[in-house]
Amino acid sequence: MVVFVGLFGVGLSLLVSGVVFGAEPTILDTDGWMRMSRIVDLRTGVVDWWDGTAHRSNAPFGHSMHWTRPLDMLVICLAVPFDLFFETGDALRLAGFAVGPLVFGLLAAATSWAVLPLVGPIGAVVAGLGVAVQPALFTYSAVGRVDHHGLI
Repeated sequence: MVVFVGLFGVGLSLLVSGVVFGAEPTILDTDGWMRMSRIVDLRTGVVDWWDGTAHRSNAPFGHSMHWTRPLDMLVICLAVPFDLFFETGDALRLAGFAVGPLVFGLLAAATSWAVLPLVGPIGAVVAGLGVAVQPALFTYSAVGRVDHHGLI
């Protein structure tokens, strides 16, 4: 049941993002590009774990970013299978395309699982599907949105 709700959320996110209709995936916004720049720098060893500075911005000083690393690590972990077939930057970009719908599906499944003891199986499905059809959440979980708000 929880898996169904999660898969429904992923599928709905892909549908709304336009992937089902053949839209070309790309990073959608400037925050996504900045996030991907940070992830590539972390993965390739340009910066260390604790360095929150975006060195490509505000040269020569850099720009101190308030973002933390959980989403970065999720994208890096998702890129591991792609590393077998693509260069590091391309593998990370593919993982960045996929992270939004994946997090959205996990959010719907986690909501269903969390309310299961309170409302029973039917109520849990309704709650998970209720999350899965929230239009505002689609903006944070579209393909190409490398955004930490879905995790929050």
